[in-house]
Amino acid sequence: MKICLISKQFYPKTIGGAEVYMYEIYKRIKKDNDITILTYDDVDYEEAEVIFVPKLHFTVSSFLFSIIAGLKARFGDYDIVHINGYWAEFSGLFVRNDIVTIHDVGFLMKKGVLNKIRFFILGAIMKSAKKVITVSWKTKEEILRHFKIKEDKIEVIPNGIDLGKYNSGNAGEEIRKRYGINEKKIIFSFGRFARNKGYEYLIDAFKEVNQKLKNSYLIIAGRAEDRKYVEELEKRAKGINNMLLLQNVSEDEKLGLFSACDIYCQPSIAEEGFGIALLEAMASGKAFVATKTFSGIEHIPEEFLVEERNAKELAGKIIELLNSDYKEIGMKMRRRVENYSWDNAVDEILKLYEEVKMG
Repeated sequence: MKICLISKQFYPKTIGGAEVYMYEIYKRIKKDNDITILTYDDVDYEEAEVIFVPKLHFTVSSFLFSIIAGLKARFGDYDIVHINGYWAEFSGLFVRNDIVTIHDVGFLMKKGVLNKIRFFILGAIMKSAKKVITVSWKTKEEILRHFKIKEDKIEVIPNGIDLGKYNSGNAGEEIRKRYGINEKKIIFSFGRFARNKGYEYLIDAFKEVNQKLKNSYLIIAGRAEDRKYVEELEKRAKGINNMLLLQNVSEDEKLGLFSACDIYCQPSIAEEGFGIALLEAMASGKAFVATKTFSGIEHIPEEFLVEERNAKELAGKIIELLNSDYKEIGMKMRRRVENYSWDNAVDEILKLYEEVKMG
């Protein structure tokens, strides 16, 4: 098949759940198909065509990228155009034979003119698309609640995980040695430094954890998307000696941090469609605490969830978990995550490609 993948951001230039999603598809289908990637990120793949747009407001540049990518895809004579729905979905206004993946619809909770415009455009795009992929039943239910889309158009195909990459004990030991935290119980969180991740609540929660568990240590790592937010977090964490904020870590260091930690924490305060980082924690054999923004997502046990924006409840759950047999819980999570694989997910996506191609 002749396939066009449209994703404004792409792994490894941008490390995030949506970017990994499109990369894992590309990696598995490129051998037997004619692939073109349209992206803003300057990635070193021979199939990639990088579309440069002016660095204006994020939403404006996303619109510009989507228009250019959509027009290129329309006149490319592709069997399938697969659009990655984080800020590239507007490409769907211009293309035929398109499939759009919607990871979450958390923006519906936000006010503002731009989000209202996005709502109406996204509704039109999903109506015109041949198929809509969502990564969880929760997101499908949200789409059906807010948009007039036929239910049989929406396919739920969960994200996957490459189990072989995770749970490397040696990498964890190296991380502990590097930062001099060999005897500490490490609480780890990973993601973009963006306000929807709620890291300020984790820092406040850790202050309480610190008072009750003197051998604890907090590491928050990820890509510095919002520099002002990073500065605010650094100011909030001032005076906490047993804590690290690590920016723009490599993939190897990320894997080492997952291996090194005792438990994982995801304090998100806005809608999350799937939570790949939680899947990564489970693959690493780690117990975790997260917020109820993840409620209803199939692979995440409800008993590990607390109210968002509640540092006191978050602290209580972290302390409870660290005082439990968290290693045994982590092993149960590892077994639970074995049901998720990228190979299975991409097989389902390819079946959808064939269905759309055949009309």
